[in-house]
Amino acid sequence: SPHAHARIVSIDTSHALGMPGVRAVVTHEDVPGEPLHGRRTPDRPVFASDVVRHHGEPIAAVAADHPDTARMAAAAVIVEYEVLEPVTDPEKAFEAEPLHPDGNLIRHIPLRHGDPEAAGELVVEGLYRIGRQDPAPIGA
Repeated sequence: SPHAHARIVSIDTSHALGMPGVRAVVTHEDVPGEPLHGRRTPDRPVFASDVVRHHGEPIAAVAADHPDTARMAAAAVIVEYEVLEPVTDPEKAFEAEPLHPDGNLIRHIPLRHGDPEAAGELVVEGLYRIGRQDPAPIGA
């Protein structure tokens, strides 16, 4: 998807399927069941079906005789979107509509051991900003 957040209105694969050398175009309609994946928690669809939740979320895959043909066919898949406002501020995400039907929280594991404020000689408080990180490095 070229959009960070959008509703999928329609997917037209007919132009791609009509190209010489194209063997198949696969969308969510071609994958049975609830095809989800994820390293620890299967929470990401193989192909977006109704809403895209991040830029680059897969919508279709193309099988062709040559990589160039596959790239041209992928570009020929027509997806109509209703662009939605993305939430890009973590603080505003708490008030935003959930991206998933069951909510945006995958897992909550409260960890508490004693009273750190009473046990520590010094308490440091602040707002810290950490740059973007890759959650799934290739070497992992």
